[in-house]
Amino acid sequence: KAAIATGSLRRKAQWLAKYPKHTIVPIRGNVTTRLNKFIESDTLDGIIFAKAGLERLRILPENAITLKWMIPAPAQGIIGIMCRENDNDAIKACKSINHQPTFIAGFIERQFLNTLLGGCSVPISAKAEVSKNIVSIEGAIHSFDGSKSVASEGIFDMEDWEFAGKDLADILKDSENGKIILEEIGEQLDIQVGL
Repeated sequence: KAAIATGSLRRKAQWLAKYPKHTIVPIRGNVTTRLNKFIESDTLDGIIFAKAGLERLRILPENAITLKWMIPAPAQGIIGIMCRENDNDAIKACKSINHQPTFIAGFIERQFLNTLLGGCSVPISAKAEVSKNIVSIEGAIHSFDGSKSVASEGIFDMEDWEFAGKDLADILKDSENGKIILEEIGEQLDIQVGL
């Protein structure tokens, strides 16, 4: 049995779905604080971080392993700028630096999350990628303990990107496992999730 540290419900659920006998240890603090807690620990066998954050801070350990099977949080790592809707100069400036493929991917991932009525307290994952005239998306919902999960992926033509997140989320929430997981999450949080 391994002891793995993470402060993310989503990462915890995905890890336990793959390694149900492991123990997840909650860890808090900024990236450097969490990394130092791990380094100084005698009881932790591993810790899960967003690779992009470690790379951005130039503190990615040499022995780090990329978990290609773990799906990120919707819109994780995307930087967004908001401006007032009647500020034409700001709108023009924002449009000039907007990266359209990233905008589309973020829109799809957030739409997926919003369709399931999730937030940061629900283990929902999504990743969309834009390549030429194709949009691909993978998404998943996990129970908090990782014992149940449902995942799907889809490929859409660029002309259909505005509904790609909703369409994939509808597939998951209409599935038998999806309904069970969302109902359990709703009961635990005392809210209606994805219904």
